[in-house]
Amino acid sequence: MAIDEGIADYFASAITLDPQHGYLSIFPQFITTRERSLQNNLKWFGEELNPYSDVHILGTIIGGACWDLRGLIGDDSFVNELVFDALQYEPLAFTFEQFADNIALADDNDGNIFNGTPNYASIKQAFQTNHGIPVVTLLSTCPTCPATPTGLSMTNQGSIMQNPQLTWNGSSDATSYNIYRCEGYYNPCTFQVIGSTSNTSFIDFGVFITSQAVATGNYIYRVKAVNSNGMSSYSNIVSTWGETFLKMRDEITSINEPIPGTYALNANYPNPFNPTTTIKYELPVASSVTLVIYDLRGNEVTRWTNGYESAGYKRKTWDATDKNGNKVPAGIYLLKMTAESKEDVRKTLKLFSNNFSRKS
Repeated sequence: MAIDEGIADYFASAITLDPQHGYLSIFPQFITTRERSLQNNLKWFGEELNPYSDVHILGTIIGGACWDLRGLIGDDSFVNELVFDALQYEPLAFTFEQFADNIALADDNDGNIFNGTPNYASIKQAFQTNHGIPVVTLLSTCPTCPATPTGLSMTNQGSIMQNPQLTWNGSSDATSYNIYRCEGYYNPCTFQVIGSTSNTSFIDFGVFITSQAVATGNYIYRVKAVNSNGMSSYSNIVSTWGETFLKMRDEITSINEPIPGTYALNANYPNPFNPTTTIKYELPVASSVTLVIYDLRGNEVTRWTNGYESAGYKRKTWDATDKNGNKVPAGIYLLKMTAESKEDVRKTLKLFSNNFSRKS
């Protein structure tokens, strides 16, 4: 919970470029009661404090380490990506040491974490020296694990309604490979093992490639090499827009029952998102429909007024632009549907731009 607290503070501070108020700087009504600074020298002493009374203090420590790393490396987008990646590495981090290790893993650029990383000195300064969080465990374990797979690619990228076909270069000393999939789009989704093979290719029969306009998700893949001593770091990633078999089954159910029973604004997908998200809604009868997106200040961002629409299951795609065609900033937005006398509201989170570049 403390890690979640600190990372929420860090990203909100990154959005506002203001480390003085943590995530609450985007909610001005709370600033006077709970402001706190990520520019601090608080240190963690290796013991979890009471999570109910001290979670904000612990969150300030981990958030401060991430903020310090920003200044030491000097590339905000790169550090944002490191933190995003560290949140997704498995095993997921439940302690400060594990999260610091995942930061080092995300920084690795040659598949061998045991010889250090390009920014290891800065990571150690920000986490260990500045905030008392050790960054050492990964550098002293498993020197005989296989090398990280390279060259992961999707050979049928863009082939509509085909299953993704993955291939990669073999790793020295590997006896098998684990294939991981994450459903999201630069959001903190969790990579899960979907298969294992002794070959250097794999077909994901659980996903069908689609266009972005009709996709229900962006499916991200990584591979690890395995031998009797352990596993390598993750390979590079590849991704495709698509839909899972289970979600296609649900769509078919909607086709078989084409008229919903009630008005509904369903959760948009993906959420959080970048750069687009699909808004789904249901109309039990032909209705006059208006969809409006607001920012947290209540300002109207954009709207769709469609007149009368037929009954059925509907969808709209929002490309994160306002009514003037300008890209909106990262942050929380409200989706409001009005159909006849019925209203429904949902929240969605627009993430940072993913125009990241790696340092070497």
